[in-house]
Amino acid sequence: MVGSISQEDIQSILHADRNDPFQILGIHSAESARGVFVRLFYPDLHSAEVVDPDQSEQPWIMDRIHSEGFYEVFIPNRSFFRYLLRLTKNNGEIILTRDPYSFLPLLTDLDIYLFNEGTHLAIYEFLGAHFKTIDETPGMLFCVWAPNARRVSVVGDFNGWDGRIHQMRLIGSSGIWEIFIPNVFSPNDDGINDFFYISSHPDAVTDIPIMRIYDRWGGLVFESIGLLPNVPSDGWDGKANEEDINPGVFVWVAEVIYADGKTETLYGDVTLVR
Repeated sequence: MVGSISQEDIQSILHADRNDPFQILGIHSAESARGVFVRLFYPDLHSAEVVDPDQSEQPWIMDRIHSEGFYEVFIPNRSFFRYLLRLTKNNGEIILTRDPYSFLPLLTDLDIYLFNEGTHLAIYEFLGAHFKTIDETPGMLFCVWAPNARRVSVVGDFNGWDGRIHQMRLIGSSGIWEIFIPNVFSPNDDGINDFFYISSHPDAVTDIPIMRIYDRWGGLVFESIGLLPNVPSDGWDGKANEEDINPGVFVWVAEVIYADGKTETLYGDVTLVR
């Protein structure tokens, strides 16, 4: 089942002309059938898949329904679930990540009420860029107050400076725009999000024989063997040869062993910020 979305809605994403792209992108219930749609915009991909972490060997291949990179897949007999995106770029790079458009708003109704009233005493905990772990997923929460803006996006090396990929949503009448972007870590020894490591459901990945991190030129900056999932200190601390590495986008490759004995090589990218 494809074609649940209008061309007008697709164009609003392609032209970044929507104050709540979450209404279109991410996971949505189907109106005329039992199941859900997952939608994605990401240009320059060879393929896009939706992966259930508990059934990673059976991904759902997304259909490209617009040549610029708009994808959709209907998943029958499923309700909302925690999924991953496996994005294969035209250059062969593979990104395995949570979908930024699958997260609920972080600002509560009380936060919005107090902010609008001018009495929120801790709004600094939200506005700006803050490292958060949400639903067991480390990343960066971006919030900005721009009440007269038509569209706000987060751009950088990690998305090719394309303002259409990480469009933010406007939260109610507050004038605050928000998005949470996974796969970001900040190794600054503050005890928050200091390591890049592999997390997994306890019944999924059991061992990680090897993990490597490469810079954008293919240079090896980190290698470790005999890792365990969900152990931050087993991961990368943002150093190479005991020296801090400059911020940037890096590619990770890891061999993992599942509880059923299956072995798989996973790829992805991670953004380092300081």
